[in-house]
Amino acid sequence: MRRTIGAVVSAFLFATSLSVIVHPVAGAVLFTPLYSWGENGFGQLGLGSTTDQLFATHVGSKQWVSVSAGDAHSLGIRADGSLWSWGDNYAGQLGIGSTTDHPTPVQIGTHKWLAISAGGGHSLGIRADGSLWSWGDNYGGQLGNGSTTDQLAPVKIGTNRWFAVSAGGGHSLGIRADGTLRAWGHNAFGQVGSGSTTDQLAPIKIGTNKWLSVSAGAGHSLGIRADGTLRAWGFNAEGQLGIGTKLDRLAPTGVDPGPWSSISAGGNHSLGIKAGGSLWAWGYNGDGALGDGTELGKDSPVHIGVGKWRGIDAGRFHSLGIRAAGTLRAWGYNYSGQLGDGTTINRLAPVLIDGGNWKSASAGGNHSMAIKEVAISIVPLP
Repeated sequence: MRRTIGAVVSAFLFATSLSVIVHPVAGAVLFTPLYSWGENGFGQLGLGSTTDQLFATHVGSKQWVSVSAGDAHSLGIRADGSLWSWGDNYAGQLGIGSTTDHPTPVQIGTHKWLAISAGGGHSLGIRADGSLWSWGDNYGGQLGNGSTTDQLAPVKIGTNRWFAVSAGGGHSLGIRADGTLRAWGHNAFGQVGSGSTTDQLAPIKIGTNKWLSVSAGAGHSLGIRADGTLRAWGFNAEGQLGIGTKLDRLAPTGVDPGPWSSISAGGNHSLGIKAGGSLWAWGYNGDGALGDGTELGKDSPVHIGVGKWRGIDAGRFHSLGIRAAGTLRAWGYNYSGQLGDGTTINRLAPVLIDGGNWKSASAGGNHSMAIKEVAISIVPLP
């Protein structure tokens, strides 16, 4: 069955600048090309084929500001703010009005977008005006439009303005412009955070606190409050909530005071970066997804290595990270080459994939994508 909950979630990425910049002093042009690698059976790499790739491979010639890898589909925002999608489309998660798979990026409408998130089989996006839109699989109400009917094109959810969204295996999380948390969708394990296990077909408010970021995993959720503390809720059979037990939680539960700067919820594992740049991981570790050099699961956060990090993303069973210097690392499950190190060998600790200056990375079901910043020197005319 292609409807799977063992999917990934990609955290929201915001378009903060144009991707082609001329630096008047250094005399260089900065480009932000997209690369992809790993499993490609549905064309989720966007390369025009369905052949797996063991190395990071350049996708087209356009410049990108953000990307999000779902279970087997992908979303991206180009430098002009336009939204594109490619890969698996069994439930309309590409948003193009059909269920036809696409091995190359296809544009969704003509609007400008700020943020995107690709989940198991559904997609979320925030347009330039702050409005929230959703499309794709809707078996648990994860689109938030009050029904369980799949949508083949983006549908608007309410009239509020939103700051961030994250699409999980079958549930969704979002932060409104006022900092309050909303959640909706499949809720068998309490991943919505409402205090029950009843599915929610429209966004409901979770508590009264202000939040900075959220990340929806396959069946669990993570969030950072305005004070920098970390909360977790939902499915916890592998310790992915990081609360020291393996009991599910139906509402946000304190994990670690931090302060935390970023988080990512994967299939059954979680990653986080504390304010000082240190990397932490917890949950399922059978394939090395935690990166601590073992295959032993952890039910509370463990420190990974000694370096400083500026970006992370947890896939189904693999993980990606960007060090403070901009280098790209990967670890965990590697059956389809989703680590990008040229092999299909699992890695129990972060391995260097590329020494360039990487801006963001997104880990999907078994594929990966990342945006790199490339500076090309120019020589002024006499």
